Amino acid sequence: MAERTPSRDALLLSMLLTLFGSCGMSNGLATYRTVPLPTADTVEVGDGPGGRELSHLTVTLLEVQFDAPTRRPLGLVNCAVSGLLVVGAFLLGMRKRYAAWFVRQVLLANLLFVGVKTAAEVRRFEARRPALVAAITSYVDAVQRERPPPGEPVPGASQAPSVFRGLEVLLVLFGCVNAGAHLVLFLRAGRPTITEFLTAEEDEVT
Repeated sequence: MAERTPSRDALLLSMLLTLFGSCGMSNGLATYRTVPLPTADTVEVGDGPGGRELSHLTVTLLEVQFDAPTRRPLGLVNCAVSGLLVVGAFLLGMRKRYAAWFVRQVLLANLLFVGVKTAAEVRRFEARRPALVAAITSYVDAVQRERPPPGEPVPGASQAPSVFRGLEVLLVLFGCVNAGAHLVLFLRAGRPTITEFLTAEEDEVT
């Protein structure tokens, strides 16, 4: 059982690299693609309180996400670095001696990309902060007018900055989780069992 450990570790790493690479390329292509943004009149949000304001808030969030000059370049870079993960998985399966080194360099590139992408998204949110805060304020005020909370109502203007900050925290948290997952793969690629797998039976595979 112990003799199969290097093969199992290499197989698991190769599968994870393929999964991460495929998902990254799909996300990169979706990010790069140009799509027409909806308007507040075409967004369906139901008939609940503050429906019109919620439509405006939804459109504002979509504009922040998709109407940015860095979106398409980041999408292309995502496709490139994610595609290299798939290449690394193939090299690992072919038992190329340099596969572990290649995979670790590619994972470092992906970690760098995650950091740049997260910083760009936070910067986009900060650049559109006035519009987002105004949209959040309008929505909260409309909901409170139609469905007032018990006791003293809280002005929407006082809640909007907290909601905005919460959105930014979610962006950073998602980036940290993404970076952490790539870091785990980076550490797995440096395991002695991976080196053992790549160097075992070298004469038969080269």
